[in-house]
Amino acid sequence: MKNTITVYACGGTGINIGNLIETNLANFNEDATPRAEIIVYYVDTSASNSKHKNIENVYLFDGMDGSGGWRTRNKDEIADYIPEIFAKMPPGNLSIVIHSASGGSGSVIGPMIAAKLLEKEKAVIDVVILSAESSIHVKNTVEVLETLEGISQYNERVLPVLLCDNTQDSEDKINNGVFASVYSLAVLFSGDLERLDSADLDNWINFDKVTSHPCGAVLLDILSGETAFDKKDIVCSVASIVKDS
Repeated sequence: MKNTITVYACGGTGINIGNLIETNLANFNEDATPRAEIIVYYVDTSASNSKHKNIENVYLFDGMDGSGGWRTRNKDEIADYIPEIFAKMPPGNLSIVIHSASGGSGSVIGPMIAAKLLEKEKAVIDVVILSAESSIHVKNTVEVLETLEGISQYNERVLPVLLCDNTQDSEDKINNGVFASVYSLAVLFSGDLERLDSADLDNWINFDKVTSHPCGAVLLDILSGETAFDKKDIVCSVASIVKDS
């Protein structure tokens, strides 16, 4: 049975990237590279962000119409519906949660989905789009990063976090970079790589089981080509794919 990666695209930012992922994947149908099947789920408080045709892959919260950039507006109501989301959208071999850190909806939905996945002891990677366009964006971003560390510590599970800073690059470059990262993870979790089985991948994410490093929210970097680590970097875990010569 083919491995699957479920992408939970949360809020306006996540949904835009989710749409790009599905569009780009259509161009890779004939690609011979082994990879897990990628299923994109869309979760939001507003129908205005989601025009996806497959309604089975869309979850909209009843009685809500966006959060207006305020994380506290729908926070309690969103929490009540998280179990229902998983009943409709079950996780795969790896779940990737994509959301902004600065908005009002995705920045709440994303961490709550990640927290539930950690609670269920599922493999999860959180992709966070950073922004600092206003004081409320900065405030939301700080709160989200603190939340991710908190849910990791509470569940005593490692949470890899891929941070994408859209103050440094254009939106298109950031979004395409996220697609490239999702695609790379799909290859890593394909189940078809020699000498890299599911137990190896579990140890790669949950490195606290096999190393002296403690669990927590940790930065994830996805690199290609020849890579050198700086001596000051603290590297907890590495997974490598090397093409046969």
